[in-house]
Amino acid sequence: MNAMKASTYRHIGNIAHAAVLGSIGIYGYSILQLLDEFRPNDNHHVNTNNHLFQVDPHWLENGFCMPHAEIPNFTTHERCGYFMILASLLGFLLLSSLPDTHDKMSNARERTQWALFGAIGHACGHIILAVTKRHGLLPSGDVSAVDEFLAEHRNWVTFAKHLPGYFLFWIPLIKTYMTNVSRANVMGFAFLVMVGAMQFPLKFGFSYTLIVLFAGQALDQLLFLRKEKKENLEFMVWPLVTLLPNFFISVMESMWCGASGRREDPFWLGDLFERHGHLVFDGYMAISYTIYYLICWFGNNVSVKMKTV
Repeated sequence: MNAMKASTYRHIGNIAHAAVLGSIGIYGYSILQLLDEFRPNDNHHVNTNNHLFQVDPHWLENGFCMPHAEIPNFTTHERCGYFMILASLLGFLLLSSLPDTHDKMSNARERTQWALFGAIGHACGHIILAVTKRHGLLPSGDVSAVDEFLAEHRNWVTFAKHLPGYFLFWIPLIKTYMTNVSRANVMGFAFLVMVGAMQFPLKFGFSYTLIVLFAGQALDQLLFLRKEKKENLEFMVWPLVTLLPNFFISVMESMWCGASGRREDPFWLGDLFERHGHLVFDGYMAISYTIYYLICWFGNNVSVKMKTV
């Protein structure tokens, strides 16, 4: 019976991670289609319907959903950053409060700690963007780093200013998502990711980062995690509570930003994103890791108590 349960956990977890990769592939393909139409100078006639899903034009303006048009862009970044830091710190507090009553909880604890550190890194990215936007240090969101590099006649200072982000942002953040990959491989992958990010307009940086991190973590779990570490509740629950819901919330944000006035969206999701914007995604992401740990903690404790009765 235990062998059957372990096998079930492993198969469901593998299927869920494969579903993440498939969904990310569809989403990434649609964003690439959008870029093909967005690069011409006639930006005002981008066809948002000629894709696998309909992109909300207000999401297209910034690459994420702002709560209200009259609120400055940096305010949205600050709200997301501060909320994620607070939620992550509360998650660490909960982890320190709940005892490890089951030997398998060490895997869940390690996974949750890495994820919370990643959430804090994500939050710092929002706060940095808030500061740079407030002081006008970033170019237009329609411009990519490569466009800026070429416009300045291949000024290598323009390229070099992205190197701090490579060491302080991409390497630590990717490592928190790909915990089973060696640091050397993470550094190589992070460099490719940074170069890839330079090809995209800045406004699509969020979508690009989401695709890279979620696909990277799914590959990490499918290919680099040992089989015996997959045969438990912790492996199965992770993608079902964190990756898949976070991904679908992101897609809903790009479709139902709400400011467009459409009301055919299900469950009035447009109203939710119109009022709270990108905070809906970041808010769930930050608390999903703690929810995951609680599910694992209660699941393992219930199983232990049932065995002792």
